[in-house]
Amino acid sequence: MLGWELFITNVSKEVLTSKDIAEFYFIRWRLEIIFKSWKSYFKIINIPKDANKIRTESYIYCMLIFIVLFQVHFYNRFISMTKTKAHRLNTREISLLRLMQFITRNIEFVLLCGSREGFSNEDFLFNQMNYYCTYETRSDRVNFYQKILKLS
Repeated sequence: MLGWELFITNVSKEVLTSKDIAEFYFIRWRLEIIFKSWKSYFKIINIPKDANKIRTESYIYCMLIFIVLFQVHFYNRFISMTKTKAHRLNTREISLLRLMQFITRNIEFVLLCGSREGFSNEDFLFNQMNYYCTYETRSDRVNFYQKILKLS
């Protein structure tokens, strides 16, 4: 597309500028990434086939509560680990999709590292997270955190 970004909207130029529309699209895309992580790694769409309406709603609400608590807890934990250990290692920003993929594939190890007995493994966990869960270095476009830093 030769570097073009096309946005079709019914919002007038007086309400939002083209730059504002691009920023809103960026935020919308981030929400899509969050929902994709829920579908792909937490299997929120795997509702039992024999479920009635009440069971289906209960399942969805329970999954949403679990996902928010789980995702927010681990995402914030790894962000804080990155900030405290960044002076020792060359770290990059964490990708939400890669982090959720890593956690769901290695849940036992992640939970053990959070316990007191496994606390010595936290450095190993951080190294694994830094290797498997960070954005690629790209010069042609910015990732989510680079964009957020530009906005603030």
